[in-house]
Amino acid sequence: MILSFKFSVHDVELSHKNLDELGDFTIYCMRAIYKGLLVEDISDIILINANVIKRQLDFMISRKYLNEDYCLTDKGREFIELFKLISDFNNNEVKVALDHFIETNARNVYSANNEYLSDEPMGVVVSDNLYNYKVKKKFKDINEQDLNKLKILNFSGLALSDAFINRHIQDFNFSLVNEFQQVKYFNYEVSGNDLLEMLERSRIRGVDYIAVNIPILVVSKKITSQILKEDEFSEINKQFERFGLFNLINGDTIDSHGYQTNSINHNIKLDPCINKTEVIHKDTGITIPISQLLFLNIKTDIKESHLTRFLNINDILSLS
Repeated sequence: MILSFKFSVHDVELSHKNLDELGDFTIYCMRAIYKGLLVEDISDIILINANVIKRQLDFMISRKYLNEDYCLTDKGREFIELFKLISDFNNNEVKVALDHFIETNARNVYSANNEYLSDEPMGVVVSDNLYNYKVKKKFKDINEQDLNKLKILNFSGLALSDAFINRHIQDFNFSLVNEFQQVKYFNYEVSGNDLLEMLERSRIRGVDYIAVNIPILVVSKKITSQILKEDEFSEINKQFERFGLFNLINGDTIDSHGYQTNSINHNIKLDPCINKTEVIHKDTGITIPISQLLFLNIKTDIKESHLTRFLNINDILSLS
């Protein structure tokens, strides 16, 4: 059995709060000074009076990016390196893949080139928990985690200095710059038995679950007897009550306590894997002495239905 989980692919743009405070003209001048030009050289190139340029750059002196001679300080040179990093990152057109299922717990971010993501679904497509706009909104949660910021930086393939990145990581900001047009899928292969083992009766650890509709067979038996004693009849009834529900994935019995057809919207509706006749003829271990069986009237009603169980999505979407 394969479950296919959707991921949307987005282009990511990097910015830095210190650079956002500066205009294009200031950055142009700083880059020119980094290349060895003097203010007078810049004035000759762009035909703006040198004193006007200096007044514009006084702010950079106050922030200690330049000294009084309008030469770069160590902080200023790092500023230019930072600008280059951001430019190179954005030129590399980095793409991330975001899941459409996890809402409240710690979210993760993946490269669109992740080896576990495929272009096509290979199994049952799981319907989304989150609408497209909400997926983008949840990206802000990812953007607040330094570890995820570092992962996104590494997606660019750039050679990065750990010390340099650690000094700036908290001031980096990533934004999604496009409405997604590409979809990837995580195709999760699991046996029917293993899937059933993973299911839970309720969302006991929050809301990061998907609802799974399990096909079941409901076997109802109405038993009457005008001969057997009450205690004998009661004991026989208990045996049949233990085997009222059967899942149609592997034919095993299901705890019928509190059973009701569930109206919760499901993410997955599984089709039966076995024929209901196999379940009906399955040995359930019910033993009734022939001396009692002769005095029973048994009416059997069989119908197909479904039962909703829940799958913790965090247990699955832990890709490398």
